[in-house]
Amino acid sequence: MSGLLEKKRKWLAVHWIPLIAILVLGLIPFASFIGSGDALFASDQLGAPGWKYHFDSLLRGDPTLWTPFGLGGMPTFDAGFGDGAYPLFLLAGLLFPITTFIGYAFVLHTLIAGVNAYLLVNRFFGLNRLLSLALACAYMLNTNFISHVNAGHTGKFYIMAWLPLALYLLLRSLGSRARWFHALGLALVMALMMTANHPQLTYFTLMGFFLAWAWKTFRLVREKRIMDAAWTAGRFWAPILLGIGLAFFLFYPPTQWTKNYGVRGSGEKMTYEHATSWSMHPEETASLIVPEFGGINELYWGRNPFKLNSEYPGISVWFLAILGLCLFRKEKGRWYWLWGGVGLLAILYGLGAHTPLFRLFYAYIPGIKNFRAPSMMLFWLATALLVMSADTLSRLCGNIPEAKRRAWGKRTLIIGLGLAGALLLMGLAPGAVYGIWNGIFGGEVWQNLANQKVAEKAFAAGAFRTALLLAALVCAAWRWLLKDSEPLKFGCVLLAVTLIDLYWVDSRFIKTYPADRFLVQEPAVNFLKADTSRFRVFGLPGTYERWQMQFNDIETTDGWTDNEYRLYREYRGGDYSQNPNFMNGLKQNPDGTVSGSPFLDLLNVKYLAFRQQEGGAIGLAENKSVLPRAWFASSWETVPDSLSMAAMKQPGFDARTHVIVSDSTPLPSGFTPPVLTDARGADARGADARASVTEKEWSFNRMAYQVENPARGLLVLSELYFPHWKVKLDGKDAPLLKVDYAFR
Repeated sequence: MSGLLEKKRKWLAVHWIPLIAILVLGLIPFASFIGSGDALFASDQLGAPGWKYHFDSLLRGDPTLWTPFGLGGMPTFDAGFGDGAYPLFLLAGLLFPITTFIGYAFVLHTLIAGVNAYLLVNRFFGLNRLLSLALACAYMLNTNFISHVNAGHTGKFYIMAWLPLALYLLLRSLGSRARWFHALGLALVMALMMTANHPQLTYFTLMGFFLAWAWKTFRLVREKRIMDAAWTAGRFWAPILLGIGLAFFLFYPPTQWTKNYGVRGSGEKMTYEHATSWSMHPEETASLIVPEFGGINELYWGRNPFKLNSEYPGISVWFLAILGLCLFRKEKGRWYWLWGGVGLLAILYGLGAHTPLFRLFYAYIPGIKNFRAPSMMLFWLATALLVMSADTLSRLCGNIPEAKRRAWGKRTLIIGLGLAGALLLMGLAPGAVYGIWNGIFGGEVWQNLANQKVAEKAFAAGAFRTALLLAALVCAAWRWLLKDSEPLKFGCVLLAVTLIDLYWVDSRFIKTYPADRFLVQEPAVNFLKADTSRFRVFGLPGTYERWQMQFNDIETTDGWTDNEYRLYREYRGGDYSQNPNFMNGLKQNPDGTVSGSPFLDLLNVKYLAFRQQEGGAIGLAENKSVLPRAWFASSWETVPDSLSMAAMKQPGFDARTHVIVSDSTPLPSGFTPPVLTDARGADARGADARASVTEKEWSFNRMAYQVENPARGLLVLSELYFPHWKVKLDGKDAPLLKVDYAFR
């Protein structure tokens, strides 16, 4: 172990300058954010301040297992708790202000990606420091990675940042000189990537790793090295399974949630149409070369509803990977065809329904039916191009006969400058290029197509940029890699081209906004915070961002998530924008209050929030028929789930006095409702006024009530039913019942 540490110390002593350079170059795109006090724009993470309750609970030593702040309440880790268990996310949240911490998490992982990519290309491919620095920047700044900042896709970002390190450890583990610490490191990095809680990207990562192992095994078996193939299998499967096992406690509950509880496991979420939604289209494929072709951000004219990211990997790795594939495709001992195949498969998969191949993926690869957004696979294109580029440079820096170099150089110069010239012509006539494109791929009209004309100017500039940078790479490769071997001079050009290209494109995806933009305290919010009773709010569409209430510790019933509790989606009527069940029976009273919706009453909705006009203040309407958070009832009946919703919609249904118990959670045998009478001796179905319920404790993970009940009955909670809650009655286990379709 001491020898290993000494080797690492010596390596750092040699490479500290390029590592510092990576840190500096990785910070430059975020210059407008760092230290400014502004927040980094990240679309899906605009609600990041809403994580405040989670960090507060961690500081109290009580990790949140159930969150009450949206959709009537949901389990956290079961439902896939976003970044809630990822160590570096937690570190950023504890170190930086709640309004800006998510931006610093992106910055941190940009630097991690650069360092890990440097380690991969330097340690595995033996490149010198300058070439390693250039390729590290090519990965760290590739737009397919950086543009996820704009989209706010943190889980993807974390996994892509660690991927080069995982790949390095995988390649070492599959090699003949594998050591125990390579396998152990791979297991630990895999476990860390799984805590980022993005099952789809993790699954896609494992698919790529599997192909690498299968390729290595195929070659060993073909060479009749059966024992080596067996050892390789062990060195692959052992760390992979160990890594999965280390994170299994976080990984397994979401799989069960998807299967049994979440909307993602419903039939509509497992169709071919769903699996191919948010795929890449022909326009995005052309944008892999010139990212402006399909339009960036507000200029996007492709067929998806909108697009906040780009799959562009960078012109540097495109050039080097294709150069190597052309020059060394017949060479043995390297994996050009593997990584070329991985990149091609990523493109074909990303195209979704645009190729018949996706039918095969959908039908025969386990798990694909659970996913959507095939374009997500394009991270493997950027990674495959990085590996191929490193291998190309490693070979060209070796001993190659002079005659072969000259022949290669001449062909590279002619073909490369020809392609650059073609791109230059496209930049001179962008309208003609779009006209030809529409003639080939047109025939239908989609909502963003009108942006095509507006995007012409940006495409022209992008084509000029790509042409000039490609020409610079071609000339530098001809002069300092093929004519003469001067890798340091080529490395300077490669680094300059990479930075110019990617800084230019990445700048479209890195924006800031005032950190307090969404934290303005409105009078209605202050009023709700001052109400110390237990209640929920139902906000009509467009009233507020859900996390705004979450940030203020106010529980809500509205909102949307792609991983919503299936039971709750059914309870509110399926349509999360119209909420038809919530509106059932609701009426406005003369004094401006509302009442009459049993579904809102059962949800303990005390206030309906609305905006009378866009930009106006939030208004509140008090619900006069609201039920408390907990009450006691002495009348009930057992009804099948399929009939309980209809029973609740019947005129005269009163949830205060009568409970509908699901037949899926039957009462103990012999537990029947008591016969109650009022003061006149008449039947008083469930209306035992002598019963009282007092809340003694309430937290995210535990609730305690004191019940005074002269007659037997049921304690009903306005809390969503979830079977993993446990019940204690006077210190002894008691049954948890599902009542009124969705409650406990």
